[in-house]
Amino acid sequence: MLILEYVKQAFGAVWAQKLRSSLTLLSLAIGVGAIISITMVTDAFQESLGTEMAQLGQNTFLISRSKQSQGHRMGARRADYGRRDITYKLARSFKEQIYGASGISISDSRNGFRVSRGSVKTDPNVSLFGADADYILCSNREVELGRFLSNEDVMFNRPVVVVGADVVERLFPYTSPINQSIRIGGREFTVVGVLKSQGGLQDRSPDNVVMIPISLYVSRFSSDDHSSVSLMVRAAGLETMPYVIDESIGRMRVLRNLKPGEDNDFEIITNEALTQQFSTMVTAAKYFGTFSAFLALAVAGIGIMNIMLVSVRERTREIGVRKALGARRSSILWQFLIEAVALCQLGAAIGIGLATLLVGALLAAFGSGIGLEPTLPVAGSIMAIVFCTLIGVVFGFYPALRAASMDPINALRYE
Repeated sequence: MLILEYVKQAFGAVWAQKLRSSLTLLSLAIGVGAIISITMVTDAFQESLGTEMAQLGQNTFLISRSKQSQGHRMGARRADYGRRDITYKLARSFKEQIYGASGISISDSRNGFRVSRGSVKTDPNVSLFGADADYILCSNREVELGRFLSNEDVMFNRPVVVVGADVVERLFPYTSPINQSIRIGGREFTVVGVLKSQGGLQDRSPDNVVMIPISLYVSRFSSDDHSSVSLMVRAAGLETMPYVIDESIGRMRVLRNLKPGEDNDFEIITNEALTQQFSTMVTAAKYFGTFSAFLALAVAGIGIMNIMLVSVRERTREIGVRKALGARRSSILWQFLIEAVALCQLGAAIGIGLATLLVGALLAAFGSGIGLEPTLPVAGSIMAIVFCTLIGVVFGFYPALRAASMDPINALRYE
């Protein structure tokens, strides 16, 4: 009951000094809100990443020239570390000589294309993707309308294209795109299919894409500095995955004339490696943001100490009266310490409530289109409450000790 009385006194002191307390609570709420926001957003990204990788399939892996996946992602290329290209001819030989895989797709992509239909044009940020018929089997893409690229399309270099939902929305808002003509890089293609929407981040959206036969892509859109393709290999199941990887490495080494003891000049990229890579990046961002928020809370602790010192000075006569009536030093210490902790907890509650509502609303409104769903920040809330408790104890101890150490006679004389 005594603790409840102290908490009541703490809120009474907050109410008595509304402006000063509001500024202090605001600094605490901002710091706590930052922790909650970072936790919610990074948790949403990690959950979305796990869902996306699960859809891609754990029994699929990539073979790329570079140490980062280039065939699967649609974006700018990175340095290839001096490795030789995986040419389209070599990739076809590889595909013909692998027997343990249930599907092998040859693909490549370039960004920054403008697609047009008559006078209507897209922005110059469309990804041009070269693929074969097995791409739809090896990836998580689905066709919503029409058909995907066929083996005959690849064999005869047919000028056909499968388009993403963003391109359809821009070029064919009121009509079906099937059998319609579009222009890509000054060349005309016939639309044969539409990919099912996946959602994404604007210019990095997987829906902002056009797919043409890989043979046509290599002959018309590859260049001297951009002529390497990637292979997406699908095993029949998880149990056969290691054997397919071993077979693929052995066959690729033979095709690239690597001698025993030489390092591979290509990269095997599994979903597990991709997941770990992106999870590490998200976790690093989470830790950095949380550390920055903790620094902000520590600075807010200085404000807590200030408001408590002012409170001790203003209540000097009250402390003198309590000591004259027999209050022990420990009770005075606990009273002001609990007041500091209660003030911090009030700021934490405000920050948690506001951040959960605002960030949750933003993720619900804008995150669903890119696979981000709001989650309750349980871990972040517990972490914020514990840290705010520590701030209250650390920064409230000196004012509480100062109040408890007052001489009752001097305190009663204070004006």
